Amino acid sequence: MKTHQLLFILIFFSALIISCAQSKEEITQGGISGDMETPVSESNIDFTSKSEMNETNTEPTVPIDLIDISKIGKKLIKTAAVSCQVKNYNDSRKAIDTKLKLFNAYIASETENKYNTSLTNTLVIRVPNAMFDTCLVTLLNGMENIDSKSVNVQDVTEEFIDVATRLNNKRAVKQQYLEILKKAFTVSDILDVQDHLRVITEEIEVQEGRLKYLENQASYSTINLTIYQKLNQDYGFWSKIIDAVHGGWTGLLTFLIGLIYLWPLLLVIIVVVVILRRVMKRKKHKQN
Repeated sequence: MKTHQLLFILIFFSALIISCAQSKEEITQGGISGDMETPVSESNIDFTSKSEMNETNTEPTVPIDLIDISKIGKKLIKTAAVSCQVKNYNDSRKAIDTKLKLFNAYIASETENKYNTSLTNTLVIRVPNAMFDTCLVTLLNGMENIDSKSVNVQDVTEEFIDVATRLNNKRAVKQQYLEILKKAFTVSDILDVQDHLRVITEEIEVQEGRLKYLENQASYSTINLTIYQKLNQDYGFWSKIIDAVHGGWTGLLTFLIGLIYLWPLLLVIIVVVVILRRVMKRKKHKQN
């Protein structure tokens, strides 16, 4: 009886050991075959979603360069147009350069022309806005004769504030698009956001250009100064003859044109003369 029990126990343990060995071999083979059949790729790796990564690894937001509207002062564009006669062109031209240095002004453009009877020069002068009035008075000192003078002041403060406000809004919108671009991960989303960024960037550049123009015009005033010197030329004999013929012909044309203007008066005079002659003839016939 004991012999049978001992034999049964040995057979049981042997079967248990064999079954454990087979299970271990199947597990090993199954792991190797699984590794061989399924290649490693990014899709098999458990990554955190890109949206979650953006939320956890967000870059610091770049501050927006906004214009402080409350600090914008008065913006005035001053322009002047002056025409003057000078005694000596060269001396006056040098004096202008000397005077402009006193006011930190400069010549933006210059056009010089020489005619038969005059030498002229038109200068576009840019002067700091605060020195506009003093510079204009200084330039006119020493001129022989001032033919014309006009000064215009344009207040562009309202337009400046309006452009600055629009620019701030567009910069804020651009910043929002940049934040959206960080979270976009599909090609269609990225292209769509980039298209909006391109449009808003172009609009910002236009507003910035207008703002710089207004700032420049308000910072520096403009003086359009024309100076001229009359030239005394001694004409020859034949030149005088030609001028006399031309003047006589011009006078004749003027006289004829004047007569045409007076045709109603001439018509009245003719009618009155005809009536008087008839009346006189009737009186003579009665007397006879």
